[in-house]
Amino acid sequence: MAELAQIEVRRRGDAVIVSIRGEVDISNVEEVEKALAGAGEEGVRRFVIDLTETLYLDSVGIRLLFAFAEQLRARRQECYIIVPEDAPIRRVLMLVDLPQVVPLHATLDELMLGSA
Repeated sequence: MAELAQIEVRRRGDAVIVSIRGEVDISNVEEVEKALAGAGEEGVRRFVIDLTETLYLDSVGIRLLFAFAEQLRARRQECYIIVPEDAPIRRVLMLVDLPQVVPLHATLDELMLGSA
């Protein structure tokens, strides 16, 4: 059984940043989904999901990212994902075409500087 992912939510400017550490799979995806939903505050323009320290993401975790990005889009909020260039999960996200729905950035600083 996978260790429950640790989730940290913080605010940086007009963005809410949700960092997910550990593994996301069928055993804990509901908890991750609740944490993401709870972090979406009114008035937040940008929502950043930081997967820098995410070790594993199975198909239900990937489906969650697609669904959450669509929910944010419907609320007219921007969604971005941070995942390092050399992270194994980045290759998986590229294979399932997630960047067609959500922009991927290698670091939080890259995203924040690029959108300043």
